[in-house]
Amino acid sequence: MAYHTHRSNFGQLIVLNSGLFFCYFTTSHYLLIPNKINAISWQSIFWGGVLLRLLIIPANPALSDDYYRFIWDGLLTLSNESPLAHTPQTWVNIIWPQQGVIIPTAWPPDLFDKLNSPNYFTIYPPVCQLLFLPAAFLVKQTGSIYIGCIALKVSIFVFEVATLYLMPKLLQRLQLPAQNMIWYALNPLVIIELVGNIHFEAVMILGIVGILYFLTAINPKQLFGRQVMAVSGFFALAIGAKLLPLVLAPALLKRLGIKTTIILVGLSLVLVGLAMLLFAPLPLWKNLLQSANLYYQKFEFNASIYYLLRQIGFWWYGYNTIAFLGKALAVLAIAGIFFICWLEKKLSWRHLSGVWLAILAWYHFLQPVVHPWYITPMVALSACTFSGGGIRWPLIWSATAMLSYYAYSQNGVVENMGIIALEYGLVFAAFCFDLWQSRQNNKGRVSF
Repeated sequence: MAYHTHRSNFGQLIVLNSGLFFCYFTTSHYLLIPNKINAISWQSIFWGGVLLRLLIIPANPALSDDYYRFIWDGLLTLSNESPLAHTPQTWVNIIWPQQGVIIPTAWPPDLFDKLNSPNYFTIYPPVCQLLFLPAAFLVKQTGSIYIGCIALKVSIFVFEVATLYLMPKLLQRLQLPAQNMIWYALNPLVIIELVGNIHFEAVMILGIVGILYFLTAINPKQLFGRQVMAVSGFFALAIGAKLLPLVLAPALLKRLGIKTTIILVGLSLVLVGLAMLLFAPLPLWKNLLQSANLYYQKFEFNASIYYLLRQIGFWWYGYNTIAFLGKALAVLAIAGIFFICWLEKKLSWRHLSGVWLAILAWYHFLQPVVHPWYITPMVALSACTFSGGGIRWPLIWSATAMLSYYAYSQNGVVENMGIIALEYGLVFAAFCFDLWQSRQNNKGRVSF
């Protein structure tokens, strides 16, 4: 699947994806049956996950072309230019022609033509920009985009190995079977999308797992203790790769108190701010926020609740209300996150992963763009919330997310609402089953 299946070949993609997930679910469920759980060690699962990721490093990414922008940004930085200063289109059509240059020396001549959003500023935070540099250096030395692609994959692989190493230790601290890591370690979507297609959710996931691991030993009274500093470092890593982890911070308020939470998040933001200065003066980073804002007000892909509300907008107003809906749903997402945190009753660290899972679920259900790899952090959190029956819906979503690639099998990108409805119908059915099971386990009430 990683080597010979392009996203435009929808039939082959879905057949292979279905086969992989059948093997994944049957194997994982069999090995986690109570009387079988000791039949395999977490070390075996770790090495199995490492091997599967290692096998796909040589493959060209077939489901995403984002890596061209990664190399572009890295090459700009190596040329002593800020990747946030101008859009690629501005460089090629205005700035370089004024300098009498078509494209800088040692840059692949066809790189610009391969970019998928040349008229937008970069949306990649400083940790990503830092990881682009080794790949860009190799591209500059060899002239080969493929070599740069392999370097990017190796970077993602290293973060994934670190996650697989830390996750069983976290599970043991949470008094959960270390073997539960199998749900993340062997998940086909996680393997294909992160190492296979070079998505930096892998860095964010390591950050989240690291935060949870060190939070279990934190002393809120020691405001600048080792554990607080470690949590701040992992939080900075997660935010520096993807801004999204900021939405998880409100869930810490009840556990750590306002003062400790502010110090922890503040330290993280200081570290991220220092990293930002490596690539551009702070004022230039507004371009990243501008692009991110436009991204969620102009693009639509694989949405759920947003598509329902958009259709109502068509009926009511006669046009696409994305400009209004994007802002309104962002406000609703933030309000919902604080409401989820307010509802929480069980304040143990063991239940924090479940709250974070609920926050990410709420956030993504309201978004106009939900690419398959966005689900991978929820798969990681679901592995840390399993106990007995556990949380199933993120795993179902990871299995159905590939249905969204139907859009690329058409001329342009054309979604089929029936296929989207099938994807989310299965996800919401699993979600409702998990809620029902939670009520059964908690004597008629849902609690986190």
